[in-house]
Amino acid sequence: MSSDLFQHVMIFSVLAGMLLALADRLVRRATAKGLPWWSWVIAVGLVGGSIPMAESARLNARERIQKMVMGMGPTYVEELKRAGYDQLSMQTRADDPLYLNLINLQVAWLEANPAIADIYTMVKDDQDRVYLLLDSETDYDRNAAYDDEREQRTPIGEEYDEPSHGLFLAFGGEANFEDEIYTDRWGTWISANYPIPGEDGKVHSILGIDFPAEDWIEAQNRASVTVFGYAGLLVTLLAGMASFYALSRQAIAARELQAKLAIEQAEQFDGLSKAKSAFLANMSHEIRTPLTAILGFADVLTGPDCDQDERIANATTIRRNSEHLLAVINDLLDYSKIESGKFTIEKLSCSPFQLVEEAIEMLHVRAKEKDIKLEVQYDLPLPESIQADPVRLKQIILNLVGNAVKFTHAGGVTVRVSMHDGGAGKLVQFDVIDTGIGLSREQSSRLFVPFQQADNSTSRKFGGSGLGLVISRHFAQMMGGDITIASEKGKGSTFTLEIEPGNIASARMIREQHDIPSFRKPRDWAKELAPKEVNIPARILLAEDGPDNQRLIAYLLRKVGADVTIVGNGRLAFDTALGAWQGGRGFDIVLMDMQMPEMDGYEATHALRKAGYDLPILALTAHALMGEREKCMKAGCDDFLTKPLNKAVMMETIARHFDRLRRASRKAA
Repeated sequence: MSSDLFQHVMIFSVLAGMLLALADRLVRRATAKGLPWWSWVIAVGLVGGSIPMAESARLNARERIQKMVMGMGPTYVEELKRAGYDQLSMQTRADDPLYLNLINLQVAWLEANPAIADIYTMVKDDQDRVYLLLDSETDYDRNAAYDDEREQRTPIGEEYDEPSHGLFLAFGGEANFEDEIYTDRWGTWISANYPIPGEDGKVHSILGIDFPAEDWIEAQNRASVTVFGYAGLLVTLLAGMASFYALSRQAIAARELQAKLAIEQAEQFDGLSKAKSAFLANMSHEIRTPLTAILGFADVLTGPDCDQDERIANATTIRRNSEHLLAVINDLLDYSKIESGKFTIEKLSCSPFQLVEEAIEMLHVRAKEKDIKLEVQYDLPLPESIQADPVRLKQIILNLVGNAVKFTHAGGVTVRVSMHDGGAGKLVQFDVIDTGIGLSREQSSRLFVPFQQADNSTSRKFGGSGLGLVISRHFAQMMGGDITIASEKGKGSTFTLEIEPGNIASARMIREQHDIPSFRKPRDWAKELAPKEVNIPARILLAEDGPDNQRLIAYLLRKVGADVTIVGNGRLAFDTALGAWQGGRGFDIVLMDMQMPEMDGYEATHALRKAGYDLPILALTAHALMGEREKCMKAGCDDFLTKPLNKAVMMETIARHFDRLRRASRKAA
């Protein structure tokens, strides 16, 4: 908490306390009791609640100023370049018409934007020395009042001996806003920095915009004072309401009941809101992770040195991840329709044998990769055809069997189909039995709750949207049945789907195994065709739990000369990075996925920094929500890369940190 905010809190607390004490005294004169206890609790809550609100208002004021200043830079850069800025150099004379024209252009910007104190440009030499090139000079004469003790204009090429981190970020090509107040010989400022690329595309100079720190502080204080002003009004209203409340016992009872109901509703809303927030964060991960493999391997396919076998493998990977992404999107769309009551179920003649066989065939490759059995049992007699929605029934079967394969590592999965009396009529039953990890009773209770999963942590081992079973159960109920689960932790699970078969009086009954029709067909994956790498001879540790992303990122890095070591979880990332560093052969770069099993990237990075690890760690995350960069930086990361990965951005970021590391090593030597 800043000192200004602390002063506001103290003043507001004293005034609120005095107001309530006066109200309490007036009530005691009319009754035997003072203000009810809850009025004091609410007052304390208002005082306490105003602190984060005031801090939030301060941050919003900071953000507004930042957006204002950051929005100007790109336009000014283009204006400078159109005005011939590229022809300016440190050898330009102060009376050069081009220089004077550029100065006048800056002065015009300042006149149009009185909130800005100064606009200037800087250049940097090979020794990272920074020089002022073009200064608006209006630090001194914007009000036509000169300070005789200062020069009227900064000389061209004057060395700036207090360069900030933000200046060097801009020289590296990254526009940035430095919200930390700094002081130089011209005053106290908040600054924004923008790269000015030359005709060759390289950043040779930067544009700086200074905003007076006093205005910055005043805007934040004004925002927090406004919050306390509204809070003071609420405390005043509270004092009046509490006084009236104490004088009317009947009103007190009625309002207590209303308050209780309001609190319960707020808690229910808060619980749903938190669940949806966790769901949105998970959706960002579930969508961006397959996109990383899809977009990355699409680029790889266009490479001239990609042979036929690699093309087939890459195309298959793209197809598999695309299907996963499509499934996630379909889940979202289906649930949206169900929740709005716009979803309808068809009643068509379909074969339960065909639906089960096609589902098994689609999941056969996945089961074979895990070396587990996937088989079907038919408890005859069964009707050859039933009346149901074949698309949705197959979707349910795929979801149940797909989950069983995902959570089974040894043994197998069995789909058993049978028919029995269900009280009001016949029911067709599909049992999906696995020998997987199983679920506890508490985990099972969350499976059919929207936006919930058995494991919602960032280090969970298995992905998924958390909607598949919810949607499947809705479909089952719309077809006259339900889905139930019987599971024991560590001993596997049985999911039971029941549906009404409709009118099967005319359907042929299959009574013998040799009469069961076969619908399995081998799957033929279609092949997909598509069309100055930098040199980064760095030792890189890639911490990524997705096999497809491991292969993609390692392939791209090795193509530019990197020596890549791959680990699949945060615990291995910590052990490998720390061991190499302590052995004197630390990795030049660690690429750290932030969501991994065993230990997530945040924990692994924090643990490395706590152990003294001082080499670059770059975050890889499929989250793109607000605050994610700050969360990664707080954990100890040096930079931030989002999935799907942009190859050019990734290489530029890695190269930049690797070059800095080499320069630091040469200086140390």
